Amino acid sequence: MGSKLDEQLISASKAVWAEKSAAGDFQGVLDAAIASYIAFRAIDAAEEDRTTALAAIYDSIGRLTRGNDPGYTCSFCGEHRPKEQLAAGPNVFICSQCVAGIAATFAARSSREHDGPQ
Repeated sequence: MGSKLDEQLISASKAVWAEKSAAGDFQGVLDAAIASYIAFRAIDAAEEDRTTALAAIYDSIGRLTRGNDPGYTCSFCGEHRPKEQLAAGPNVFICSQCVAGIAATFAARSSREHDGPQ
């Protein structure tokens, strides 16, 4: 990544997406994400930032074409939970219940490793 100004541009762009998304203005998210993606390419922003912009574009297009229910299905349990917060990556979605289950599994594994063999 480049200068402090580049970092400020990236941070401000993400803040605009969050504000527009919270207001349910998915056309605004789409407009801002497209502009941000183009700017991120021009300033040679990190791949993660460009991918985040693309994810915002993808999500806003989905919401505009399907309505506010994004219709995601959890990639782990297969449940359709439109009213729950989902974590998402490129074409991967995970529901809150699966996140909690995975966290509990890792916590138990970590505890066993710290305690050592019984």
